[in-house]
Amino acid sequence: MRTIPILYQHAYQTMELAIKTTITMSFNSKTVSNIGTAAFLHDLGKTTWPKELFYKAPILPHEWDIIQSHTIQGEKIILENWPDIPWDILRLVRHHHERPGGRGYPDGIYDPPFDSLVLAACDVYTAMVAKRDYRTLKAFAPEVALAEVARFAPEQVVDALARAAQICKPGVKKISV
Repeated sequence: MRTIPILYQHAYQTMELAIKTTITMSFNSKTVSNIGTAAFLHDLGKTTWPKELFYKAPILPHEWDIIQSHTIQGEKIILENWPDIPWDILRLVRHHHERPGGRGYPDGIYDPPFDSLVLAACDVYTAMVAKRDYRTLKAFAPEVALAEVARFAPEQVVDALARAAQICKPGVKKISV
């Protein structure tokens, strides 16, 4: 297993945002801790990827199987190294790409648990606002990332994430003090 700097940075930023978002939503301390831990570990399975997948665009059809396997690979790595991990953390790592209506992976869950959608929202947001060499547009504006999150996350998650990331939702004016 190797360390990829972009993975560590994304994991840390996702963890920070997930903790802020769950605190904003008044989750209990155990849930905040579980989601924060899962956020830090969520892309661990990407350490099994060939290095070029981190910098490549477009992705070829056969490479999508490798990419989508990172949730299950992460689950395996965690279980091998931390067999007594709380089940909620392991579930969150596995399901952070699940989307309502069964549109996600790896299990195509029709109605993903709320906490999975919180982690998914933080993951998508931090990935979009980060600079990535493989994208033509190096980073998306926070409002664009929030709009993408709003396509799958419940409104209360979008609102909490916006407050945690300190951005305004479209149509809302910032008030200067």
